[in-house]
Amino acid sequence: MTNPPAIFVKLYGQAKVIAGQEDERNSKRYSPEVKKILGNELFKRISYESVVQELAAKVEVLPEFDALECELLPRGLGTKSFGSVKGGVFTKAKDNTWDRIEPLQTVFQRLGLYHDLLGGVEASAIWSRVDAALNNKPIQVTTLLRLLGCDFPHEFDLPGCSVVPISQEQHLHYGSRGRALLAVSHPGSESKPVLDESWYIAQTKTIESTTVAYRFRPPNSRDKILDEFWLPLFVLALCHSGAFNVSEISMSIPGWDMETVTLMDPLADDQPLYKYLKPHKQMEEWPEWSDEFYGVREGEWASFETFRNMITSALKQVIRGKSWNFENLYRTSRWYLRGRMTERPELTDDERSDVLLYYVTCLENLMMRPDERSAITEKLKVRVAWLVGRNDRERAAIAEVVRNVYGARSATVHSAPKGKKGLKRKQVDFQRLRDICRRAIASTLLVLGGEWKDDLDDFLEALPISRSAQDLAEKAATKTGAFTRCY
Repeated sequence: MTNPPAIFVKLYGQAKVIAGQEDERNSKRYSPEVKKILGNELFKRISYESVVQELAAKVEVLPEFDALECELLPRGLGTKSFGSVKGGVFTKAKDNTWDRIEPLQTVFQRLGLYHDLLGGVEASAIWSRVDAALNNKPIQVTTLLRLLGCDFPHEFDLPGCSVVPISQEQHLHYGSRGRALLAVSHPGSESKPVLDESWYIAQTKTIESTTVAYRFRPPNSRDKILDEFWLPLFVLALCHSGAFNVSEISMSIPGWDMETVTLMDPLADDQPLYKYLKPHKQMEEWPEWSDEFYGVREGEWASFETFRNMITSALKQVIRGKSWNFENLYRTSRWYLRGRMTERPELTDDERSDVLLYYVTCLENLMMRPDERSAITEKLKVRVAWLVGRNDRERAAIAEVVRNVYGARSATVHSAPKGKKGLKRKQVDFQRLRDICRRAIASTLLVLGGEWKDDLDDFLEALPISRSAQDLAEKAATKTGAFTRCY
């Protein structure tokens, strides 16, 4: 770590004095009665940002602040005038001119230096943050995708990321330095998080070449999220049939800014997020909640882990061995995930139609070969029944469900009056349809990633007539049913 220059050490000493004065002055602004009414922790949260702002305003007019800019000019940070603005971060262009990127004040704020000062961080540690930014050193970017309707007894891994519980207090450490360092600035806080923890898909990547002016933007729609997270979401969706969704995505650079996008669509205004909230595991409502949503009991954990590992391994093998055309696999997963992301606790008739079309299109992509155009209903119900049913009775019932579902789909697409494609409540059991799609995809992966040596098209062609193909399908269906909750 590079030692801080003398001018920075001097600026640091003066800033520490100002920070102490501002903290004391802020404390005197409020009477003891007001502090008592607000509560100690709430008072600190309300007043903290104003202290940071006052500190910044007074530090940035110090002569040492300008002197630091001058000293950093050869590093790309300096006082070169640019239009009406003086000072800032500069990059050297090919013609040896300097282009301004950000003012030095923004750099200090974005790197959280004022919060470090209030938090009592040593000068050398603060300088290391500036040094890393100036030298474009690799930084880690964490993306957090909040899961709705999910509850697990333990954290676990998915391809390229992890599923972790994050409490409100822990979440602050992914956000602005002001909130993250609040406990450091005001030691002795005994406050508890206002909200229970939520489960997140957490992905951390290293960005090799960055500057203090680099801005990170998370995906701002569910389709874009599916572009980036289709693989972990796909594995997650294959391990449980309960309803779940995502509500927000954040990109966080620890100590930098955090960009957050809240994804309300298709969560309409009359469908608030509380409908997904889980009861405490000790409450008698939790088992019923876990049947409707994505709840994994402690007693189910071993089976959940086993099946998740099986699916992940089979998926890797299928992609590596090319037994399932990747474009077809990707389309199937997208239609399935689009159905699951569009579902919510209560749907309008039009939304039911959309969900139905997504799930049926998923099954068509999965079960129909590209050149097949005839007897679609018959082929779908036979192939799905073999991959989902564990015995003759189940296969007969599933074939009937698929026949009815495909009939509803055809009626919705071809027979409904123009502009009126609505699907009535209870016309289709979406929990059952969702489960059938999940089990059909999972069993297909287990077959192709296991004993079947040819590709998916060959398997689909053999399934209605080949005893060996049927045995493999039944074996995969039985395994899927044994390790996961089925509806």
